[in-house]
Amino acid sequence: MNCYRMTLRFNLEDENERRTAEFLKELDCGEHKSKNRFVIDLISGYMDSIHKEQQENEFLEKIRIMFREEIATISVEVHPATSATEVVTELTEEEKEKNAAGALAALEMFG
Repeated sequence: MNCYRMTLRFNLEDENERRTAEFLKELDCGEHKSKNRFVIDLISGYMDSIHKEQQENEFLEKIRIMFREEIATISVEVHPATSATEVVTELTEEEKEKNAAGALAALEMFG
């Protein structure tokens, strides 16, 4: 068997490295075959996730480029803003008298 050997060192004064070293010390080799296999599977899984993320980013960039190309061909028509119409809410004296007379005539219907 052709082997590549590597030694890991853990700085026990560093909280993260100390917890990692303790985890590996307590690793159940019956469940994970061996510490060596566990570390190899962990690194391999991490490499796969990095590769998958790169592929997803490349795919999203292709979609962005296609979207930009398609949007570039769309023409947008802008209608000019219409001016606001002034509304007169104040009644003239003549309109007030006519309105009052109409209201009185309507009230006479009730007796």
